Order: sequence, then structure tokens, then C-alpha cells
Amino acid sequence: MARTKKSARKRFREHDDQGRSSNNNNNKQQRPNNNQQRPLLNENLAEGRVEALEVRVKELEESIKLFATLHKYEHLYVFSYRSSKLASYLNFVKKWNADSFCFPVEPNDTKYLHFIRQTLGFEKDNEIATELHRVTNVLAKPRNGILLTNHDDAEVRASFGKDVISDYASAGFDVSEAVVIQNGHLVKPEDSDAELLCTELLEAGVSAKVLESGHIEVLEDFILCEKGNSLSEKSAELARKLDIKLVPNSIELLCHWTRNKHFEEIKLNEVE
Repeated sequence: MARTKKSARKRFREHDDQGRSSNNNNNKQQRPNNNQQRPLLNENLAEGRVEALEVRVKELEESIKLFATLHKYEHLYVFSYRSSKLASYLNFVKKWNADSFCFPVEPNDTKYLHFIRQTLGFEKDNEIATELHRVTNVLAKPRNGILLTNHDDAEVRASFGKDVISDYASAGFDVSEAVVIQNGHLVKPEDSDAELLCTELLEAGVSAKVLESGHIEVLEDFILCEKGNSLSEKSAELARKLDIKLVPNSIELLCHWTRNKHFEEIKLNEVE
């Protein structure tokens, strides 16, 4: 009986040893080979470092260009604007770019804005010239732009006072003067259909007709919106179709910077 028990124990141990050996083999097969993955990981890291280095080199090149441009001009201004789609605004930028450096910074172009702030400095400790960080802080607001020029300061301020553009008004806009569709030949937009436009005028209460020449004749003055009132949705839509722009948008100077006088905030009533 003792021999039988011993034999049973022996068989149990052999079976247990085989089970452990099998588990160890399975673990070895499932365990990833770090030595095989390491070259691929190192390769990915190398590619990432190269890309980061290329981006950094490009940023440095752009910084050098901006720094060189800054030193070409005596005056730096930050101005505000409302719409880059208006032809008059584009003409304004084109006019200044003839002998100066003028560009807007779109509100959603955070990457380029961040680049400018990093290049010129956004704090007193990292600015490249005295009080330039105050300029970049003004520039950080939506729909602002930079003008670098050698024109006289008085000339620049006078020019900005004259550069006024207009935009279409939306429903709810409070008009400062009565909006009147005057009697006589109506100057309609070129892409509009005279018959359809005349129908809309009649529906709005305007006394009008289409002449044989294809022009629209307004028979009597019609007040589209009284002074001090708000435009209705239909009035705003009709004003847009008649190319009536009611919102004056001045392109306004916000601040001025020079190397000698440094930073100066410009109040709106100072621009004549």
C-alpha cells in the first residue's frame, strides 16, 4: 500500500510539473518581444524629432523675416477692422502695401497670431524691443491687423480717419437716419432680375413698375425704416437686395509704436 501511495504522489507531481511547464511556455509565447519592437519605436521617435526640428527651423526663418521687416520701418500701428471680404477694405490693404507692410490677422488664425507674439514678445521679459509686448497684447484681440510704414504719423492718422467702409445691416439694426427708397429710376444690382425685384418692392408696399427699357421706376418715395427704429427682417432683406449699406465701419487705429517713443494707445477721438 505504501508503494501505491508513493507512486500516486509521484504521478501527481509529474502531472503538476507538466502543467507548470505548459503555462510557462504559453506565457513566453504571449509575452511581446521588446527587442523586436524597440527598433520600430526608435524609428518613430527619430521621425518625430526630425519633423519637430523642421517646424522649428521654419518658425525661426519666419521670425527672422518678421524681425527684418520690423527694422525696415519707423512706425508700427495696430488697427481694427470688421470684414476682410469687402472690396473697399481689400483696396485699403492694397493701398498701404504699395510702399508699406499691412496685413490683417484673422481671429481664427491662432497659430500665426501665436507666432507673432512669440517673435515680438508677449511679456516684458521676452520682448525684442521696449514695450513691444503691449503691441502684441493689443493685436491678440479679434479682427486686428498690423501696419508697418515710414509715412509720417499725422498722414497715417488722417488717412485712417477717411477710410470708412460700409456693410449690410441685419434685422434688428437701429438706423440713425430714415432709410428712404427715392422716386425715380432705381439703380438695381446687375445680377438681379427686374421683374422679380419689382414684385418684391410691390409686396413691401413700394409703388413701382418695370419700364420697357428693363429699368425699375419708383413712382413715389417710400420709407423703408423710420429714423430710430429697428430694421425688420423683410426690410433688411430688401435693403440688401437693393445694395443699401447702412452700417459704417471705420478702420480704426488702436495703438502706435516707434523705437524712440515706444508704445502709445490711440483713442478713437484722436484720429481725425
